[in-house]
Amino acid sequence: MSSLTWQENETEFLGKCPVCSSPHRFLKYKDIPDRVAQTSNVWDYHECNNCSVLYVDPRPTPETIERAYRSYFTHSVLEERPRKHRLDRVALGMRNDYLKWKFGHLNSPTLAAGRWLMYLVPPWLRLEWDYMARHLPQPSPERSRLLDVGCGNGDFMARAKTAGWEVTGIDLDPKAVATSRSRGLNTLLGDLASQGLPRESFDVVTLSHVLEHVHEPRHLLREIRKLLKSSGKLWLATPNTSSLVHLHFRQHWLDICAPQHLILFNASSLKGLLQEEGFGAIRYLPRGTHMQSHWRTSEALRRGRSGESVFVENFTGPKWKLHYWPLELIAYLFKTYQGDIVLCARKV
Repeated sequence: MSSLTWQENETEFLGKCPVCSSPHRFLKYKDIPDRVAQTSNVWDYHECNNCSVLYVDPRPTPETIERAYRSYFTHSVLEERPRKHRLDRVALGMRNDYLKWKFGHLNSPTLAAGRWLMYLVPPWLRLEWDYMARHLPQPSPERSRLLDVGCGNGDFMARAKTAGWEVTGIDLDPKAVATSRSRGLNTLLGDLASQGLPRESFDVVTLSHVLEHVHEPRHLLREIRKLLKSSGKLWLATPNTSSLVHLHFRQHWLDICAPQHLILFNASSLKGLLQEEGFGAIRYLPRGTHMQSHWRTSEALRRGRSGESVFVENFTGPKWKLHYWPLELIAYLFKTYQGDIVLCARKV
């Protein structure tokens, strides 16, 4: 257990939902430890009776939350597991050819006709790569400016840049920003509101697993809307409290991750927030292969394991385990039960 801790004057008590401001709530999970950074406090999650959002209260203040991220795994570039077997190498070539054909991403090696072979495997194995490309088509000369909020180490920015996007990233974490900049990527440090970016200057803003970390999600969405051009697109992914994995593992669900995950949504609560903040044409998107990694990680946490290695091991493990495929099938057929809410919305 880390010696890092928060004193009472370094936390804030809300007493109401940070999304809808309703004071009506119930205690959902009590005394949740920090299973990622292993800091020494424990935390409580409350569920809002009005909008069903799960939120940590009390929680670290914006000024002290950084200590939960001092060794966070977005700091460095994560290496893919070695492709030792022929089937793995074939799968990699198929994936890269598909990503080049559909999204313009330039990776090697590629397998000739791999794009068509991808349609012969179960659809969730293919749609994982649509998710990794954030479902963004190749840019046009008129719509090519992309902002990645919470860009971490710049992995997505690097891929999007090969497709022709003019990419800018921003992150609060100095170590993550340093890693991203070392890759030659245009990356800003700090919060979005303080950057002085011109209004209506981006065609697309992506927000991958950021909203759950934010103290004031409404404020962030308002800033994003200001920066989007007319009819600009927001792509967003965040944990889903209606996930089958959460319903099964409850407090051991991998995304009950305090104090890093401050606010957790289901599809309905997130859609309501987006509509209130001036977004429309909301469309839910498939997550692709992921239920097995979510299940394995949650099972490890239930057995008492902790630390970032638990998450990294289970998210980089094999994806061909057939006994997990019923879970993947359900998530494919019913997006509101998949592990993450993935959607795109338009500025209206």
